[in-house]
This record gives sequence, C-alpha cells and structure tokens, in this order.
Amino acid sequence: MSGTWGLGNFQIYWILGGFGLDLVFWLWYNNIMNITQAILKLRIQYAIRLKLHPADINAGLCMDFAAKIAKQGFGDDIWGNEVPIEYWTDAVQAVGRYEAEYFMEIHCFIYYDGKFYDSETPQGCDYPDDLLCYQRNMDLLNIADSD
Repeated sequence: MSGTWGLGNFQIYWILGGFGLDLVFWLWYNNIMNITQAILKLRIQYAIRLKLHPADINAGLCMDFAAKIAKQGFGDDIWGNEVPIEYWTDAVQAVGRYEAEYFMEIHCFIYYDGKFYDSETPQGCDYPDDLLCYQRNMDLLNIADSD
C-alpha cells in the first residue's frame, strides 16, 4: 500500500514495506531540487528498494548511483583516475600519479560546480579524496589521514 498526499509544496509519501511502515518526508519546493536533495532522494530509493546504506552503495553501485545523478543534469559521473592529480589533496599528490592510480580508480562519483559528490557526501567536498570511500581506503597509499 502506498499513497501520496500533497500539502502545498510539500509531499508526504507513505510506503508500506515488508518490515513495517516507513514514513518518508520528501520536501519539494516548486519541484526544483539541488544536487544535495537529488542525492538524498536517490539514497532513500536505494534504501527502500535495495535495503542499502550509503556506504553499501559506494561499495559496488557507485557507478550506477553517480550516473543517475548526472543524468538529472547534475554534473558528470567520473572515476577517480579521470581526475587530474592537481585536484587531489597534497597527501595524494605527494605519492604521485603513477603510484596513486590504483587508489584513484576504486570509486566513481559526481563532479559538479567545483565539488565532488557521492552517496555518502551529499553536501559535496573540495577534493575527491575527502569522499568517505577514499578516506576508508587511505591505507592503499600507505599514508595516514592528516586530520
């Protein structure tokens, strides 16, 4: 059972799942979304349909997720190894492009309006290696997080 009730610019979706009743509020303002809202909405769809958390999405479905966001007009879906070394933090740059290649190519994400986005970073970040997927895998570079 599912239904939609419109409340002006707000819509409330009731979704009856196999494990109970989930109430999901999606706020729409004149049907215009920004990239953060688009990512959050898609994350909800993955959670409901596939029972996946954002980290799970980034562990195998990152390419699909990024492509769906890019298809909505929010930038480009790209693999890390497509990003020039100058866009990475000093820690990655210090390792060098050749040595960092394996690390860079483990993730697909969105580049939009000067920031990098994925399912775990809907607000965006300034460097690709600030995405949590890369933060969890810094050991591939044999460097420690500088924070």
